[in-house]
Order: sequence, then structure tokens, then C-alpha cells
Amino acid sequence: MLKVGLKQFNRTFEKITISEDDGDCGHISTNVDFISAIFAISFEVVLFSEGPDRYKFPWILSALDLHSFMVVKLIETIILHNTGLDKNTVEHLADIEEIMLETMVWAADSPLYEQLTECDPPRPPKV
Repeated sequence: MLKVGLKQFNRTFEKITISEDDGDCGHISTNVDFISAIFAISFEVVLFSEGPDRYKFPWILSALDLHSFMVVKLIETIILHNTGLDKNTVEHLADIEEIMLETMVWAADSPLYEQLTECDPPRPPKV
């Protein structure tokens, strides 16, 4: 199962990096969160298709110590670049994306809050 997961990861990573318009993938290939999220989703695809029940989602997030916020951002991209995924797998990824968006990304330990505090959103004018 490990070989299949690695093959899925390599195929997905290659498709995403090739799709970069400017050809400069340096920022992608060095982003640990990006690579880890692709790895997690690739292995989730394999675990869903071939894995035992004890490895059901969100096991992969715990095993890789990833927060759902880092993963949910890439599910749609991965679905678009993996045209060979069967309908059940695409539905599974959509289901886990929904679970993550509805509950998991809002957990108290989510990196979402840190990113929100780091950005400088426009403020309404004082009246």
C-alpha cells in the first residue's frame, strides 16, 4: 500500500507542478505544508480504495500531524488534476472536504486563526 500511495503522490505532485503557468515551481516544491497536504490526500485516496477500516478519515491527518486547514485548501485542486479518480473516490474527497469545512478547520488549534491575525484586512471607515 505504501508503494501505491507514493506513486499516487508523485503523479499528483507532478501534475500540479507542471500546470504552473510560469514554469517556476520553486515556491511550491519547497513549501512543506503544500507537499504534506498533497501527500495526505494522495494517501487518503489509496486508503479509501484499498485500506482497512481502521485507517478511515481523519486517521491520515493524525498520522501525519496535519491540521485539516492545511489540507482542505488543496482537495479541489487535486480532484481537478487527477482525472483518473473514480466517481466514488471523488465523492469521498468531496465528503471529507465538507466535514473539514463544517467543523475541523474551526477547531481552537486551527492555523486559520493565526493566518487571520497576520493579515491586515481592510477596516471600514470611521464615521
